Amino acid sequence: MSESESSYPLSPYQIALIGAGAVVVGAFLPWATGFGFSRVGITSVDGIITFVTGAAVGVYLYLKKFTRRGVLFGGGVCSIIGGYDTAYPLSTSVLGAEVASGFNSPGVGVYLTLFGGLILLGSGIAHSNQ
Repeated sequence: MSESESSYPLSPYQIALIGAGAVVVGAFLPWATGFGFSRVGITSVDGIITFVTGAAVGVYLYLKKFTRRGVLFGGGVCSIIGGYDTAYPLSTSVLGAEVASGFNSPGVGVYLTLFGGLILLGSGIAHSNQ
């Protein structure tokens, strides 16, 4: 096998782009649902933070400035926020105190943000091994 060929179908760079894209898309999907209503991630502080972080990592990756530290930082931020909001969907950071009591489950957007952050972490770790 030549140096340019890899035994993996995707490079850590490509995997990180997928993770950043998942985080950005997740910000526009519901983060909390209940009683027929949902709250989109981008309407909360947590959603804005993860959107900006995912978009920044995606832009740097698109510009071919793949840095292990940047990808790990972005993945860490998105994973921590996604994990917290998945575990505590009634948190006021997502919903606001006045509507928190009516929502009872995390939405698909917060799961996508969490998994996108974990993908970023994994690609940053894989990048260090190459």
